[in-house]
Parts: sequence; structure tokens; C-alpha cells
Amino acid sequence: MSTEVSNVYSKNRRLIDEALVESKDRIFHFLLRHIRNQQDAQDVLQEFYVRVLTRANDLQDCKKIRGWLSSILRSVLSDHFRKRNQETKKLNEYGLSLMFSEPVEESPETDFPCVEKHLSKLNPNYQELIKRADLRTENRTNISNDLGLSPNTLRVKLHRSRQALGRQIKLASASCSTECDLRTVCRASAY
Repeated sequence: MSTEVSNVYSKNRRLIDEALVESKDRIFHFLLRHIRNQQDAQDVLQEFYVRVLTRANDLQDCKKIRGWLSSILRSVLSDHFRKRNQETKKLNEYGLSLMFSEPVEESPETDFPCVEKHLSKLNPNYQELIKRADLRTENRTNISNDLGLSPNTLRVKLHRSRQALGRQIKLASASCSTECDLRTVCRASAY
């Protein structure tokens, strides 16, 4: 009996595979017309394939494969639009809550006042590198492109900037201990 079930499954799977290969472009263009976004259409197409292949055992009549595939496609497409509508609703609610909330005071770039204090004593180029790479965590590729530096040159300049900041903090480590929580870093740094 299990061989009979296995034969039916493999026959179903072969027919499903053939139908999917044959109608792949047509299904994708159908999805693209309805979704109007190529990336989302590809995602929905992948979800459709997953659902079809996981439900291959559900196909009872091989003659009705097109209708079976169509019902799964409608279901996947409905799920996509339902999910997108829920996301849009949540974003709208969040936007409204931001509109009616109290304005938030901007926080300083860092929670360590001694870093800000000693950063201002550095060469302006060093200040910019540390602010962009460490405090704002900008992408290093963007920084090197903006400044016209190779990635290796940027790495060296950033290292030198950090060393200079470390020296400034170490020179003033006595006052740093009362200003912020960097006292352990200041005293332990070996610049």
C-alpha cells in the first residue's frame, strides 16, 4: 500500500513540477501586474512555490492541476495583500502617534562628556573621522568615497585619530574620573 501512495506522490510531484516550469513566466507576470513591484512579486512567487510543493499530497485529481494551482496562487496573493495592509496600518498609526507626541530633545552624540570635550581639542580632520565612523557609525565605504581615500588609508587615519583622542583623554584622566564612566578606560588605555 505504501508503494502505491509513493507512486501517486511521485506522479503528482512530476506533474506539479512540469506545470510550474511551464507556467512560471505567466504566473510571475500575473503577480507583477497585481503587485506592481518586481521584488515583492518575486517574493510572492517563491512563497507560492513553497506552498505548492508542501501541499503536493493534497492534489487529488491530476486533471484539475491548473485549478488547484490557481487556488493556491489566489491564497498566497491574498495573504500578501493582507500582510501589506496590516503593515501600512501599523505605519500609519505610528506616524500619527509621532505627530501628536511631545517633541523629543535631541541627545548628544555620546554619553561620555569627556570624549566630546577632548574630541574638540583634536585636529578637525581627526574629529570628523571619529564622529562619522565611531559616533554616527557611518559606513566606512561611504566615508572613504566622500573623503577620496582608499579603505586602507581611511583605516590608518582612523587609527591615528583614535590614538590622538586616547592621548588627550589620558592626559586629563584625573578630571575624567569625575565627569564620566570612562575612568576605567582612561586609566587602562595604553596609548
